[in-house]
Amino acid sequence: MSRRGKRDYSQALANARANNLTSDGKPLSTVLGHNGRPLAESDKPNKYRNEPCQDKDGRKFDSKKERAIQGLLEMDPDNAAVLRQVSIIVSDGAKPVRMRLDHLVITEVHKDGSFCAYFADTKGMEPTQGWKDKVKMLENSTGLKVKVLR
Repeated sequence: MSRRGKRDYSQALANARANNLTSDGKPLSTVLGHNGRPLAESDKPNKYRNEPCQDKDGRKFDSKKERAIQGLLEMDPDNAAVLRQVSIIVSDGAKPVRMRLDHLVITEVHKDGSFCAYFADTKGMEPTQGWKDKVKMLENSTGLKVKVLR
């Protein structure tokens, strides 16, 4: 292909994308999956075979199991509140690491604003060693426990 041919093709492709069309004129929505990636990539299952889903209120969850556990935690009368997708920075004196846990379950709130709580994380498989190391750092630095829910 000549230089001019490559340039013409690149320009046509740029124009098609700007108009939400593929290079052969089809709408992009017909060749892209729900996540905006090409259909061949989006049809590939997740690493742990979890399926993202929503509850009836429209809240998005990483898996059906996480959605079910969230419902159980919210229905438990012993829990004052349940927060989702809690991100926390933990450090053992070395490099700080971000850890995202599925739930922060608040069991008791005191008059001065302090509270009793624990973290809960949904796992469908055995946790990795890296995750276990982060949990140890979190428990040592905050004093809060992490429960693995299956």
